[in-house]
Amino acid sequence: MIWRRSNRIELDPDKMGKEEIRQYNWYMFCLYNIIFVNDTAVGSFYELLAELDRHPYLMRGKVKFRARVLREHIKAYNRKNDRRALSGGEFIANINEEFEEMLEGDLERLYYTTLNYMHKIRIREPELQARMVLADTFAKGMVHNVEECVRKTRGDLDAIYLRSIRGLAEHDVSNACLQLVDEVEKVFRHDDKLPVLDGELSIYQGFQTIMNKLGDPDRILSVVEKCGGMQVNEKKDVPVGAEEVTNLNAERK
Repeated sequence: MIWRRSNRIELDPDKMGKEEIRQYNWYMFCLYNIIFVNDTAVGSFYELLAELDRHPYLMRGKVKFRARVLREHIKAYNRKNDRRALSGGEFIANINEEFEEMLEGDLERLYYTTLNYMHKIRIREPELQARMVLADTFAKGMVHNVEECVRKTRGDLDAIYLRSIRGLAEHDVSNACLQLVDEVEKVFRHDDKLPVLDGELSIYQGFQTIMNKLGDPDRILSVVEKCGGMQVNEKKDVPVGAEEVTNLNAERK
């Protein structure tokens, strides 16, 4: 069964029935999915900040302030990752590295698809605006992803699981990114606005391809098993080896 101590999720494999195993497996899928989406989104925020640094005329006033706020929230997010890595050992670092390698080509294609669209519509500072569009999209996507996990699992998972899933919502860093994008957009307001991409399906399709890979149970299981984080208990067929991640997740409250 699953028992509680100081709001931590603990496992007793010898007492877990089929329902507890099913809930645990679904919870772990949500956990990995959210962590991977969040890390990918924060990567797009890094790219936006790096591009902004190449435009010193923009890095002043409110834009400079919002960029500094975003950097601070990214540092706070990374500190959480460091604690997660310390709790999960090399396992957490390895699975993140596997997903980064898996998505590298998709992320590059998505950027150049977006950049080509910016050139097509002859927008000012196309490289920067491409990074703005991607950061804006991922910032909204990372919050929506947590909401979707909660929506799909509400009434189907133990309450402590749902609280833990909600705790993975990184509203501070996503909001900081959206506020930065908004301030940069104001600079362009008299010339260009952040473009509406309703007619550019290839950009949305590229983004959806990435989100689908990050949310594919088979792909997640394959990566986790490859990194040695999902072993099978001989007696009960209970996945073990990810308890560190589960326990650490409760620390985010």
